[in-house]
Amino acid sequence: MNKKLTLSIDERLISFAHGYSKDANSSLSGIIENFIFSLKKINTLEHNNFSHKTQQLIGVFKNSNLPSAKKMKEIFHEKHIN
Repeated sequence: MNKKLTLSIDERLISFAHGYSKDANSSLSGIIENFIFSLKKINTLEHNNFSHKTQQLIGVFKNSNLPSAKKMKEIFHEKHIN
């Protein structure tokens, strides 16, 4: 069952959030819910061997458009070998 949640957030951050949700073609509520769900998921995993800073990095690149390993090797070789 969904319930309403009221948040107090800086006005500039709200403006950014609305623009982000529009660009992502998603509702702001959905984005916040997914974010909190991700926090819960990370929190329930057993990462006891990782420092707090390392735990904060888990999932950072999950939705990023990173180049393939092959492309990254090519970029490395272009910068450092040639």
